[in-house]
Formats: sequence, C-alpha cells, structure tokens
Amino acid sequence: MPRFYAGGTGSIRGFEFRGVGPRDGIDNNAIGGDYLILLGSEYSFPLVGDNVRGLFFLDTGTVGSETWRASIGMGVRFMIDLFGPMPLELGLAIPILSDPDDEEQVLSFQIGTLF
Repeated sequence: MPRFYAGGTGSIRGFEFRGVGPRDGIDNNAIGGDYLILLGSEYSFPLVGDNVRGLFFLDTGTVGSETWRASIGMGVRFMIDLFGPMPLELGLAIPILSDPDDEEQVLSFQIGTLF
C-alpha cells in the first residue's frame, strides 16, 4: 500500500519536505499516511513587467490524521526567459495550524514547474 507525505513546495509551504504527517520510532521519523488531502489558494499580481510577479498564498492539508495543517505566506516569482520561460520562486510562509511533531520551514525556494 502506498504511503503519502506532505510539506514543502508543491504541497504545504511553511513546513519542511515530508515535515507533515504521522511519525513513529525512536527518532520520530516520518512514516507517511494512508491518504493525503491538499487544498491551496494563490493570488498572483505583476510587480515588474511580465517577468516578475508577487504572490500571496494559503496552503492547507492533512496526511493520514485528523489534524489539519495550514500556512499563509507571500513571495515573488521570476520568469527566466533563458530556458523557456522557467519560473524561479522565493516564498515566506508561516504555519497557522500545525501539530507539535511537524517540522516547520519558513523560507521556500523553487526552480521550474511542479507536475
């Protein structure tokens, strides 16, 4: 049976990669959940021409538990014309709903598009 993980860019910003979800063991390792629910909203607006945009976002979700997580944040997205265009995004996120075992990460960085 597959295991699901969340946290980080592409799921719930404001948390480390695989920083959200059930944990177990002596080192409190992420073990993933049986299901994953993600909901997000993002508002993007031009800052400089067509290649620099600002954004505000709300990311929410849960992984195999009844505890719901959420974060709010803002960032900037640069469209680099050299290879595409290819997006480069910097974001700041603050968890507003979390579990004591979650691993939080305020700064996020992404190059390219997530599929």
